[in-house]
Amino acid sequence: MARKCWYAYNGPVGSTTLISNFTLLPMYPLNCPNGPNICAIYMLCGGDGHPISISSNLLNYIATAKVDFVDQPRTGPKMVLMKL
Repeated sequence: MARKCWYAYNGPVGSTTLISNFTLLPMYPLNCPNGPNICAIYMLCGGDGHPISISSNLLNYIATAKVDFVDQPRTGPKMVLMKL
């Protein structure tokens, strides 16, 4: 099974589907209160500090999070964390 990692979003507004806009985090992101901005995303680890790809399921979570301002999914392990 492929390993997953947490990545911080560091790109411009509106570019949450580009893997180059995510940077590998050394640990679970602790300061991500719900809000309108992407804080971090849990996805397949890449070898260059960026994720391998963003799955269609994860894209759906991102879209829902950007509308609801709430971590996604709402139940179960979180894959998308939001921030103020």
